[in-house]
Amino acid sequence: MRTSLLFPAALVCGALVGQTAGPENLVQRFNTNLAGVNQLLNELKFQEAIDKAQSLVPAQAPVFVAKDPGTIEQSLESGRGMLALLKLQASCVGALGQWEKVVELNQSRLEYARTLRADLAKATGDLSTQWTKVSEEGNAYILQNEPKAAEIEKKIAALQQDIKNHNEKKVTLDRKQIEELSARAKQAPRDEEAMFEIKGKLVAFKEALGRYKQFSAWVAETHKQANGLLKESEEGLGKSRGSIKTQEEEISTFNADMLKKDKKFKAEGNKKWVEAVMRDSTNLTKLDTPRLQAQLLNRLLVLSPDDKSAKKALENIKQGRDPFFVEKPAVKSKKAPKK
Repeated sequence: MRTSLLFPAALVCGALVGQTAGPENLVQRFNTNLAGVNQLLNELKFQEAIDKAQSLVPAQAPVFVAKDPGTIEQSLESGRGMLALLKLQASCVGALGQWEKVVELNQSRLEYARTLRADLAKATGDLSTQWTKVSEEGNAYILQNEPKAAEIEKKIAALQQDIKNHNEKKVTLDRKQIEELSARAKQAPRDEEAMFEIKGKLVAFKEALGRYKQFSAWVAETHKQANGLLKESEEGLGKSRGSIKTQEEEISTFNADMLKKDKKFKAEGNKKWVEAVMRDSTNLTKLDTPRLQAQLLNRLLVLSPDDKSAKKALENIKQGRDPFFVEKPAVKSKKAPKK
């Protein structure tokens, strides 16, 4: 029979782009070791690939540090690396046919992705509270004091013009008017100082509001990244569960159909289905690479560990042969007739 056997997502991960330099981080660890793990899989050294991938995963998840935007970015980057390493581990386990274990690993991966997003939300939420306060204070100060600064500036400009007009004899002032002008001139330095102070604060608040817009955009971008990581983890778990469900349904349908044809048919769990898969050589020959063929055989041997055909085919592939290679018995040479 032909099978529509579904594989969990193949290990086609590309290198991640790290944002930080210096000491090795988890993204760098993933990028550095990805080619080596892929090489082990291509060489059909599945258990060695699993051991290597597992050794790369930290015993403890990285701590999310949220002192400032810089440490938040570093923590998010570490989270990306952690999720990539967990995905790599699950891919290697899947290549050995242990799909049920893949589901467990993907569940752990999803839980970590949820924790990462929650930590990010809390960290950016705390910073947003501070920035929102600054924004509100800034907007209120600008609304109240920008007209005041303009009014003082106008007042000083009017004083300068009045003094100029008086000095140039363009106007004639009586004694009272001169006293008033003198009093205004004495007040002018204090007014000017107040105006400069207000203008300085206006510049600072406006710059802060500009940074607040940048901060808001940064928060949106980090949340977008975290949501993307979460979505990818959810999809990974869904695919691994879906592969098992599809296969179980296929086996169940096969056993039911066989029983309809032959009432004496005994399914023996997955055994008969695996035997039927192995009887149709195209289930293996249609796969493009020895690695894909070996991964299918690994899964069949998880379902039916004693299947001799699957064992022999896997042995052939590991020896660089066609999966259905059969060594021909040596032909005994005929003895020459006696003279």
